[in-house]
Amino acid sequence: MSTYTQTLEETSLDCLRRTNIPRAASPSHQEPQRPSAILSMERLEAMADAYFCKKARRQLLERVGPAALVITFVEDAFRVVMRYDEQRDFLTEQRGFYVWAAYLVLFLSFSTQLAGATCVLGRFDPSRVKLGSYLLLSFTAVQPFVYGTHADMDFMTRALTLSVASSCSSSARTTSSASVRI
Repeated sequence: MSTYTQTLEETSLDCLRRTNIPRAASPSHQEPQRPSAILSMERLEAMADAYFCKKARRQLLERVGPAALVITFVEDAFRVVMRYDEQRDFLTEQRGFYVWAAYLVLFLSFSTQLAGATCVLGRFDPSRVKLGSYLLLSFTAVQPFVYGTHADMDFMTRALTLSVASSCSSSARTTSSASVRI
C-alpha cells in the first residue's frame, strides 16, 4: 500500500487528479475519460493564466484584500445607524452610560469607522492610508471596553486578529502605493 505525502505545493488541479484516479484499468487500451471536474479546473486555470498576468493579479489583490478587511468596519458602522435604538438602550441600560454619552459614543463609532474605511479604500496618498488604519486600529482597541466585552476571550482574539490583519494590509498598501508614485 503506498502512502501519499501532501505538500503545500500541490495545486487544486493536482488534488483533483490525485483523487479521481480510475480504480480499474479499462479493457480497451484507450485513455480513460477525464472527469468533468478536472476539465473544468483546467479550463478555469487556462482562462486565469490568459486574462490575469502577474501584474493584474497583484493589482486585483491590492484592492480586494483591504476591501475584505475594511468591509467589517463598514458593516458595523451601518449597524450602528440601522439599530440605533438598540445600541443606545444597551449603552444606557446595561453599561450605565448617560444618554448624551451614548449618543456621543455611537456618533464617534459611526464616524470613526467610515472615515477610517474611506481613508484605507480611497485612492489617497500613503499618509491617509496610514491615518485610516490608525483610526480603525484605535476603534478596535477601544470598542471592547465600551461594550464590556473585554473579558470575553473569544471576542478579544477576533478583534486582535482583525486589527493585526488590517494594520498589516494597510502598511503593505502604503508601501506599494509609495513605490508606484516614485
